[in-house]
Amino acid sequence: MLTNGSGTTNSGGSGDAIVVTASYTYNTANNGKIYIYGHDNGFNYYRIQVIGANVLNISLDTKELKAEATANIFSDGNLVSVANVKSNTIIFVYGVLGNLVKTVNTTTDTSFNLPNGMYVAKVKSAEGEKSVKLLIH
Repeated sequence: MLTNGSGTTNSGGSGDAIVVTASYTYNTANNGKIYIYGHDNGFNYYRIQVIGANVLNISLDTKELKAEATANIFSDGNLVSVANVKSNTIIFVYGVLGNLVKTVNTTTDTSFNLPNGMYVAKVKSAEGEKSVKLLIH
């Protein structure tokens, strides 16, 4: 039986981490908490964790809760630009069939050319990671 619940956010900005907690009572001897970790946009949940009596800290997660990369990636014609790079950043560019097309390592803002097509660019840095769709024409 769920007895109560609450939600808290880190700083309230769009895309910030949110932790929703709920207390539960299984019977008079077994109480615990359920934690759901995600973003405040309501679409991305990273971890569901159950803690309580007779529970061994069960955690179901797809990845660690981590901030999104600060680098921005966008295209203009055949030119792909990477801006707001703050640390060592690696960009993986994949074709629509999932094949790795290009890998770029950088510590500063940069740009590179790609042939016409649709791509997915995955940006990884110390600040976090994100994926962006690119249409090159």
